[in-house]
Amino acid sequence: MTDTTSKKLTIEINKQISFHRFWKRITSVSYYFLVAGGVTLAAVATILSGKSNITYTPWIAAASGLFATVERLFLLREKWTHHRLMESKLKSTLIKLETKIVTDKEAAILLADTVESHAMYLPVVEDNKATVPSELDKVKDDSTKVNGSNNSNNNSEE
Repeated sequence: MTDTTSKKLTIEINKQISFHRFWKRITSVSYYFLVAGGVTLAAVATILSGKSNITYTPWIAAASGLFATVERLFLLREKWTHHRLMESKLKSTLIKLETKIVTDKEAAILLADTVESHAMYLPVVEDNKATVPSELDKVKDDSTKVNGSNNSNNNSEE
């Protein structure tokens, strides 16, 4: 590939890095605000509950619970981790491209894989796999495909 291909790849990788850096900042600030605000409100509600003439203490406690609920609802910690990981992968690809450790074609494949993994693993639902799978999970998935150990098709005796 040509030098212009390298420049186009570098530009595209930098755009992706900027995108993930932006969302990493948004999710981290939101996460810290909601967690710190929730803890602070819970502490204030606890302290004020000892005062007999304070009638708005339940509202402060409810706001504390609301802060925690909103953070969990939007999976801010998981999304922050996801964008941080995507940014790191993209920076690694950029370094490899700029130092010629990988060819333009290999860098394009790395970029495509990273963009695809962003689309596949962005946390959107609360479950046990709300984060990007580890490399070990990917190896397990690949070995399952290679070995054909899909038991749903192998045991179909009727």
